[in-house]
Amino acid sequence: MTEHKPKEDKFYSWETGMPTKPDVDTLLKYWSELKVGDIITYVEIAVLIGVDWRTHRFKSVTSVWRNRLEEKGIILECKAGEAFYVASADQVTANTYDVIAQAGRKYRRHRKKLAAVTTETEQQREVVAHQGRLMKMMEEDARKKRMNILPNTVSESMPRRLPPNVAQTESAEEPKTKLKSA
Repeated sequence: MTEHKPKEDKFYSWETGMPTKPDVDTLLKYWSELKVGDIITYVEIAVLIGVDWRTHRFKSVTSVWRNRLEEKGIILECKAGEAFYVASADQVTANTYDVIAQAGRKYRRHRKKLAAVTTETEQQREVVAHQGRLMKMMEEDARKKRMNILPNTVSESMPRRLPPNVAQTESAEEPKTKLKSA
């Protein structure tokens, strides 16, 4: 690993903050050839960019870095408190159930808040009722999706153009022509 030079003490506005681009470019350059299964520890990243891995700066830089890698089709998943790893398609799809379950819980929690809120006007009551119905529908939809994450991709029978009984009789007999003789 290359030695890291201390950053200059510059003052940045809290609105714009310290730019992440130089650190993200450093990470992209250092790990330019990532493959599925590669593991990158937090300590390696922290040494390379010169910040402790428990800081907000580390989170900001690594979030932008992960987004830039995602644009290239590389998905970095996290082993909390330890490292990032390049995820395979199977590892990404394995998280789908948890994501749907989490979304369903958020819908339910927000629907309960809507039910408990005190409204002052008729318009507020209508908006709250409408949003409550939306949250209920989304919650039910999430529940259905959790039950059937992987739809059946194999058809049980080949598609037919004719009803089953007509198709069977025509295939057994000679094809009939529908032209009238003159």
